[in-house]
Amino acid sequence: MAYVVEEKHVKFIAYKLKREAATWWDQLQIIRRRQDKPPVMIWRHMKQLLRGRFLSLNCQQILYNQFEHCKQGIRTVAAAYTEEFYRLSSRRDLSITEEQQAAKYINSLKYPIRERVIRHDAFSVDEAHNKAMKIERLQKRVSSFKSVTEKHPAVQELSRVPHRAIDLQPIR
Repeated sequence: MAYVVEEKHVKFIAYKLKREAATWWDQLQIIRRRQDKPPVMIWRHMKQLLRGRFLSLNCQQILYNQFEHCKQGIRTVAAAYTEEFYRLSSRRDLSITEEQQAAKYINSLKYPIRERVIRHDAFSVDEAHNKAMKIERLQKRVSSFKSVTEKHPAVQELSRVPHRAIDLQPIR
């Protein structure tokens, strides 16, 4: 979201509301005028009203559980996992430090990537993400190199020859 000065948060968010939320907001403002109440002008108040209307009672609990169980799994670091991690961490009110968030991110990576990221100090999710991406790219290059060399005719020929049959005489 673009930077908006505090006094204009309510107007900006009201402008960005879509469909049912926009209709509800307009109706709420009309009802407040009819009841001789002032319009909502404070962002905290608007956020409270929006949450009360559109979020279920256990929404924060659901978001917390999704965040706690977010794991890399079969997803790539570069896109899917990190995107999901940021989405879940931004949708709930985090009361943890940047270092704690980085530790959560690292601990949810796949084992081989996690073990290599842990060797380096990462104090933010961005630092951990950058290191994990480099490691993931390196792993892909190594695995593609292995698959190419295993398909090479000379490597295939050597793999068929018994190890004892290979003459290891020095070249003169």
